[in-house]
Amino acid sequence: MAIVFFTTWLGVKEEFTPITRQELQPALPLMKKIGWPFFIALFGTILAVKATTNAITPMLSLLVREMDSGGHNTVIMTGVIAAAPGFATIIFAGVVGALIDRLGALKSMIIFLTSAIICLVLTSLVQNIWQLIVFRFLLGISDAALIPSAQILTVRNVPKSIFGRVFSYNQSAHAFGNFLGPMLAAWIAIGFGYKSIFLFSACLELLALGSWLYYLKRQKKKQA
Repeated sequence: MAIVFFTTWLGVKEEFTPITRQELQPALPLMKKIGWPFFIALFGTILAVKATTNAITPMLSLLVREMDSGGHNTVIMTGVIAAAPGFATIIFAGVVGALIDRLGALKSMIIFLTSAIICLVLTSLVQNIWQLIVFRFLLGISDAALIPSAQILTVRNVPKSIFGRVFSYNQSAHAFGNFLGPMLAAWIAIGFGYKSIFLFSACLELLALGSWLYYLKRQKKKQA
């Protein structure tokens, strides 16, 4: 963190004109003007993605042990499975970024939320460790598109006068997803087993998808 701090401080030049307190516009009226369906979809997606990413992590080693009780490489396999989504994001970030540029952020959001839901449902049906690795890897490709799409939609729809506050709300949704995912996943795992966590995650992302489809429907009505 210290290295990041100093390299940013010394290497990044920012042209910034501060807004005085008198010029600072209230955020809520502007957000209401943009439309609450947009912000519900935006914050809900960030929450769902982070909850999905973190839901299984605390119990991953237990899931691996349950699926491969006779194995002797539980620690190694747990590490591989935990790293698979991040590894996929690193590899496919450029490809996914080009796809977002070509299709647009909203269409990419809908496509990759759909692919994430399908992937999570299939993950709940896996029978061995290698299937789990493959689907976790595929989920990482979807994750590579969802957060950048959310950021692009924020920049394109939110006035500069409330950028800072809306991005702060994004971070709140991010943090709440990090908190909510593991907590609810633990309760669900106790009652229904570890694989049910993936269905729970799929339901969260299905709600996010539904909110974007509702927003898209309202936008088409406005344009008609």
